[in-house]
Amino acid sequence: MASVIAIRDGMATRLLTISGLRVSDYVPGQINPPAAVIIPGDPESQTAQMISFDSTMARGSDDMLFTVMILVSLAHDRVAHEKLDAYLDGSSATSVKAALDGNLGGVVSYCRVASCRRYGRVKWGNQDYLGAEFLVEVCT
Repeated sequence: MASVIAIRDGMATRLLTISGLRVSDYVPGQINPPAAVIIPGDPESQTAQMISFDSTMARGSDDMLFTVMILVSLAHDRVAHEKLDAYLDGSSATSVKAALDGNLGGVVSYCRVASCRRYGRVKWGNQDYLGAEFLVEVCT
């Protein structure tokens, strides 16, 4: 079974296939947009489990939850919305879903972008950005 580190590395590798997107597989103090930040778990939920151990047959696999935050510059409002909207596509060259769905290059059994939420202004490191969160389900 893949470790959290290996999964974050696999997700980062896949997200880097999106032209121009900067990717951090840890939570940085500052970002340089457009940026994707990979966060283990769901920082907005008190009940969602980051890891569900033993989802199949006593160590057969574990289920994990990750949040991928996409942040773009707010320098020009309309351009910011258009840029962020492109990452929301289900199957384009800029699609976060298309980049992550699969097995992360053989690292996991499957990875699936389940949903997108919290579209709007985000403060990160004392700077405002336009952003959205993708909830990503992984089965090792």
